[in-house]
Amino acid sequence: MSIYVGGTGTANQLDDYEEGTWTPSDGSGAGLSLTNNTTATYTKTGRFVHIQFDVSFPSTSNTNDAQLGGIPFNLAIPYGTGVVGWTDKDSANGVYCHIGTGNTVYMMDNSASNSSGTQHLDNNELSGKRVIGMATYYAAT
Repeated sequence: MSIYVGGTGTANQLDDYEEGTWTPSDGSGAGLSLTNNTTATYTKTGRFVHIQFDVSFPSTSNTNDAQLGGIPFNLAIPYGTGVVGWTDKDSANGVYCHIGTGNTVYMMDNSASNSSGTQHLDNNELSGKRVIGMATYYAAT
């Protein structure tokens, strides 16, 4: 079914809309088993993709960048952005995410107290922590 926005011409036709689920996985290369607390969802409108996730990281001392893999569509460009609405990490107010190269969601900490010294959080900084968030990006054609 096509939807027309602002007229019936081809330029006004929205012919690509999809909703579904996806499974966040460890994108860091550390082989971690993440717990998906709720079903992760996505909505795709044209090339615009909005994802939602609620994961818990296992206890780990691994220092690779904390990343979620398994996003439902490949990136058009290696940048997307998102927010972490809730986490039990100590400096939760500065935690956010971005989608980057490798089609993964990087967990970030922009607070003054981030412990690794960089904005990318390491797996060990989210060891045993829950992260609930969402992100948006443009899918490749």
